[in-house]
Amino acid sequence: MKNEIYEPWFCENFSSHLRVSLESFSYGLLGSSFDINVYEKGNPDKKIIIRFEELPIATRITNESQRLVSLESVPQGFSHFINIVHESKFMDWLNNDSLDIYRNDLWLHFAIIVDDEWIDIITADYPELVRCADNRRMC
Repeated sequence: MKNEIYEPWFCENFSSHLRVSLESFSYGLLGSSFDINVYEKGNPDKKIIIRFEELPIATRITNESQRLVSLESVPQGFSHFINIVHESKFMDWLNNDSLDIYRNDLWLHFAIIVDDEWIDIITADYPELVRCADNRRMC
């Protein structure tokens, strides 16, 4: 059985080393986007939206305690809360369940691990990060 590989995802104006807490999830107007709303730990006024412009192809949201086997794949000293997952078992499950009709599509698996919540998203696009204070796009 293959092991998943977690690669930290960075963008130019944002460090995923930032410690954040989960606030909420929301869908954009007419279901056009999926937002994960987080805030800096200890500073709830500093909010960030992790926005997927298109609705995800698949989403899985679980408590970390329900992912104990998966935790073994996460590197020691792990501090990045946004990751791209390679050799994804979630993607394998999705492909298998859809009879491999999407196997050649260029999808990405993001794992967003915030506090005790583990959010897996399969999508065709990279997320956009928006700082709520000034609605400035960070990525």
